[in-house]
Amino acid sequence: MLKLERLQIAGFKSFSDRTEVTFPAGITAVVGPNGCGKSNIGDAINWVLGEQSPKNLRGRHMADVIFSGSDARKPLGMAEVSLHFNDAQGAVGGESGKLVITRKLFRSGESEYRVNGARARLKDIQELLSQGHVGARSYATIEQGRIDQILNAKPKDRRQLIEDAAGIAGYKHKRRLAEMKLDATHANLLRVNDIIVEVERSIRSLKRQAAKARRYRTLRDELRSKERVRFALRAQDLDTRLETLRGTEAAAREAEAEIAAGLGKSEVQLVEQRTEHEQLQESFRELGEATHQLELETDRSEGLVKSCVERVAEAAEAATRQRAEAKSLTERLAESEVGLEEIAARVGQSSADAERLSVQWDEQRNAVAAAETLRGEQREDVERRRQEQFSTMNEVAELRNRLTAIEEGLQRCGAQRARTESELELTGDDVERIRGESHTLDEQCSYHVDEVSRLSKALAEAESGLASIRKAHDVQSEGLNAAREAEKSAVARLNTLEDVDTRFAGVSDGVRTLIHGGPRAGVRPLGVLADYVEAQSDVEGAAEGYLRNILPTVIMQDDADVEKACDLLRREGAGRTTMISKSHPGGGAAVGHTSNGTDAFPGSLLGHPGVRGRLRERLDLKTAGNGVVGDRIGDAVLVDTLTTALMLHRQYPGVDYLTASGDVVYSSGVVATGGVEQSKNGLLAHRRKSDEARQGVEKTRAAAQQAQRENETMRQKMVALEILERETRQALDEANHKRVELEAYARRNREDGERAGRKRETLDEEIAVANREVEELSTRQAATVQEIATVEGRRRTLEHDLQQATLRSEEQEAAGQLLAEAVSALRVELASRTEQLQAAQQEKQRLQEGRDELKRRVDACHAEASAADARGEEAARLKTETDATLLQQLEERRGATERSSEMERRILELQRHLGEMDSGLKTLRDRLEAERTVTRELELERTKLESERSHLDELCIQELGVPSLDAGEPPESDEPVDLDTLDKECADIRERIERIGPVNMTAIDEFSEYEERHDFLSKQKLDLEQSMNSLRESIRRINRTSRDRFEEAFEQIRRSYQEIFKLLFNGGRADLRLEEGEDVLDCGIEIMVQPPGKRLGSVALMSGGEKALSAIALLFAVFRYQPSPFCLLDEVDAALDDANVQRFARMLKEYAKQTQFIVVTHNKLSMESADLLYGVTMEEPGVSKVMSIQLQ
Repeated sequence: MLKLERLQIAGFKSFSDRTEVTFPAGITAVVGPNGCGKSNIGDAINWVLGEQSPKNLRGRHMADVIFSGSDARKPLGMAEVSLHFNDAQGAVGGESGKLVITRKLFRSGESEYRVNGARARLKDIQELLSQGHVGARSYATIEQGRIDQILNAKPKDRRQLIEDAAGIAGYKHKRRLAEMKLDATHANLLRVNDIIVEVERSIRSLKRQAAKARRYRTLRDELRSKERVRFALRAQDLDTRLETLRGTEAAAREAEAEIAAGLGKSEVQLVEQRTEHEQLQESFRELGEATHQLELETDRSEGLVKSCVERVAEAAEAATRQRAEAKSLTERLAESEVGLEEIAARVGQSSADAERLSVQWDEQRNAVAAAETLRGEQREDVERRRQEQFSTMNEVAELRNRLTAIEEGLQRCGAQRARTESELELTGDDVERIRGESHTLDEQCSYHVDEVSRLSKALAEAESGLASIRKAHDVQSEGLNAAREAEKSAVARLNTLEDVDTRFAGVSDGVRTLIHGGPRAGVRPLGVLADYVEAQSDVEGAAEGYLRNILPTVIMQDDADVEKACDLLRREGAGRTTMISKSHPGGGAAVGHTSNGTDAFPGSLLGHPGVRGRLRERLDLKTAGNGVVGDRIGDAVLVDTLTTALMLHRQYPGVDYLTASGDVVYSSGVVATGGVEQSKNGLLAHRRKSDEARQGVEKTRAAAQQAQRENETMRQKMVALEILERETRQALDEANHKRVELEAYARRNREDGERAGRKRETLDEEIAVANREVEELSTRQAATVQEIATVEGRRRTLEHDLQQATLRSEEQEAAGQLLAEAVSALRVELASRTEQLQAAQQEKQRLQEGRDELKRRVDACHAEASAADARGEEAARLKTETDATLLQQLEERRGATERSSEMERRILELQRHLGEMDSGLKTLRDRLEAERTVTRELELERTKLESERSHLDELCIQELGVPSLDAGEPPESDEPVDLDTLDKECADIRERIERIGPVNMTAIDEFSEYEERHDFLSKQKLDLEQSMNSLRESIRRINRTSRDRFEEAFEQIRRSYQEIFKLLFNGGRADLRLEEGEDVLDCGIEIMVQPPGKRLGSVALMSGGEKALSAIALLFAVFRYQPSPFCLLDEVDAALDDANVQRFARMLKEYAKQTQFIVVTHNKLSMESADLLYGVTMEEPGVSKVMSIQLQ
């Protein structure tokens, strides 16, 4: 156990000089006149032990403890107090056996604590001293006025004394820390739960997007695979047909050459005969050419009819497909309606169940309320009977004590009356003082009430403004998120297009080799020609088809780069590639078709109906591409239809004609058609889409930045309002705290006044009672015996009634518990049904939205089918018109043939007389003409097939990045692959891709990231929940330990208090009771005392001496249970008479065997009991001095 050795004081209050006070074992008394500074020794001990309240040190500010000067001395700048302990037994873990605690305070406000010379925290010192049951405000230091506080304190404040003795203050501190950690952990858990909910919402969204992206990627790969096979099959088919056609053409040319040779010989022999018949032969030749021209026109018409038939079939197929889709969607719509009816029935059933359970819950709650009322009445009955029994027992005890106290009462009444009159005079002074303080406190309370009202209004306005700005901020944040999503979508589209640009899809391997590998080989490509050409949207397809062969042309810096590029291409084996030097921009004929020549452009052509203008006027040509494209297009003219182009070609044959549908009639008479759909994905279209995507990114990025700026501005406003709201709330809390504090002060002041008033009334009554008591004692003695017998009989009756009432109350408590459990079960079931109802309503809403979407898609399918029907009708109308034209052309060709035959007969008649040689020459000429016709037809067919083959390669390069022969091989199968089936499958896959809609390809990676984050947060949540369970278990363990130790300490102190009270009062009885209806850890402690000859009652009705002696008895009871190393008692014997002081001194000597006592006193009897006496004087005004006297 710690032993207090000495106290060193310097500059503390009135102790200006360094003073040392030694405390031996036993009792040390401190004496001296009033105002000399005796109590400052006790204040110094409390201060060094950690007292933080200036009020408890009898000051206004903590700086008041520093010596403030006197008439002869200046104020000091520091106060220092050191307390020396002997820790020989290691009670607080000291290694040296000594413990020195020092506290310093400077006028600047700085303060420091030291333990054995080392800096320490107040918390460390408090924990260190708590192990030895020492500390400021503990039961070991009883300063002036605290004796009365022990008895007059509230029941809950009074339990502090028992808690200090039980040593559970540390447990309460640990519980507070655990509860704070539990609150912090709970707050963290709530935040983690909020984050998990947000992440799960994002995961659900990303899961759908990722699945959509995977479907898109699968369909895209499948489409590319089928497209490779389709291109390869078409290329093989065209190559086979070309090979066959070239063989046929070669045979026709050989036959033509053979006939021409024979004809030459005959013409040499018959030169004279040819001269005679020249006119007739010329006429026959012209007629043959006219017939041939009619045949060409007839072939064109037949091709147009075939094209119309195909377009009609395509339109019918599209309409059928859309109607089938509409039918499928209609079936799904019917299924959705059925599901909607089922979920509506579930909503109705869940609502009825919830309403039924709510009615049952209300009935059960009413039953519980009725049972609770009955239990309350029964408890009140039990309590009333218990009080009656207790009152009866008190009455019996009082009557018995009365018999033994009557003789002592006569002697006591005189002395009691004198003391009461003196105390009455002092109480009157206290009443007047308290009234003055109450007036001042009321004025301060009124001011702070007004301040709280003003701040409450300001806080309400700040909260209202903050709520508005938060709502606006949420709306703005949603807009910002939408803008960011739009920006992300635009960037994704731009990245896709730029990726295609980077890979140079749609061009040959040679172009890609020059663009990507050229710089490494010293080649300086400036790009392809398509990078320097922009076409207006309405002529983009026509320009793409017309310039298809030159758009992939690579532009070089100079001729040296062209030579290096050729060497590079030959080394790499990258295939044939067209290039042009920037220094020779006029070489258009070298990279494409030849120009139109230098013939003057016919000005009247532009005014012709159906002419839309010159192509060069509809193109934007940059510097590098101006010469090449300008030479290529020459005077190419845009017209509305192919018919117009053919008609104008006959009138103005030196010009190329282009239609919006992609048809081209070259100046040579060659007609190219088809490929307009492919042109939509050509280089010009792709460059336009890239530019549009860049503009879209800039636009969405600007919108997102503007939304971000607006969001940041609004956030700053919100932060400013939050600061204002927080500052206002803080000011309001401070004002409320001050108001509550003042109201508490005022309430305590009023209570002090009321107590003083009651005390004065009690004192008046006691004086009157003392006067009457002498007269009543003789009369009461005779009647007491009879009253005891009567009261005993009534007590036994009340005890039996109390047992019966207690039994009934316990039965009713059990029934009420069963009802409460039933109500709890109904509440849980009602909450479950309510959740089911909400889930069903949400499912109903989802089905309704799905039904509306299906209706919209059905309408869209019907509209698309109608459009396809319209296209089919237009193609059928064109076919009808073309059929009529074809019949007319066939009729003209038949007439021309008949005229040719007639002319031939005439020639034969004229040549019959020329003999067989002339006839043979005619036959050879006819055969030669026939072979030439066949050759021209074969050449035209070969040119058409070669054009189709070239276009197929370009389209395959655009789509797959490789030529058609490298696209892939058909799958090995016993059954041949049907191109029409493959076309339908590709179209079906494209349609499925279009139905998928916009795709976020980054969603797959984002989904994985969010899943990992969700797993991490789930682990964090589990850790927090486990931490909360651990903290709750710690709190329960602390509560259990605290409860056990408190109950043990309370029972032992209670028994000791009862014994010591009887010793100090020479009889009587006292008791400590816990407040009923509260937990042991929180309930207050009631003190019931009954001095000899008085009724059992509250301590408030006792005299000052009785109160002091009762408090001293409680203090010694605490020391008996838990002795303290030392105890400071500051004038606790001031209210005791000599007889009680003697009892108090005997008790001190008994307990001084294990506790050092420091007693500040004026009483001589207390001084006589001391082992060492310190005298405190003020030889110098304002400065205390200590002298010691050893008593023998």
